[in-house]
Amino acid sequence: MVFSWLIGNDDLHGKNLSIHAPEGWWRPTPAYDLLTTQPYLKWRDPMAMNLYGRANRLKRSDFIDAGERLGVGARPMRRMIDELCDVSTTWIPRCAEIGFADRDTERLIALLTARAESLTGS
Repeated sequence: MVFSWLIGNDDLHGKNLSIHAPEGWWRPTPAYDLLTTQPYLKWRDPMAMNLYGRANRLKRSDFIDAGERLGVGARPMRRMIDELCDVSTTWIPRCAEIGFADRDTERLIALLTARAESLTGS
């Protein structure tokens, strides 16, 4: 969900999240349907699926809190978020390669940059 928030995939919903239990251990399946939806959804901010009652203006602490509620400690959540933000610095500047009109590319870069910033700190 952090990755979807970061890339502007606000159409993430339950049927795009799957788990399975090979050998008795529940784990997520490989990720799929991960793309930015903002240009197609008229740049609306809210996520399709709430994160413990929040669907927009999410920030780092919201994801850390959600992870803790699900049994994932704050330290691994912070590490995962930091890793995502670190790699995003290499692909945010490449948004022009997607092929959107210039104005949409500018808006996408601004959105992704703002979301990456919302995930840094505290």
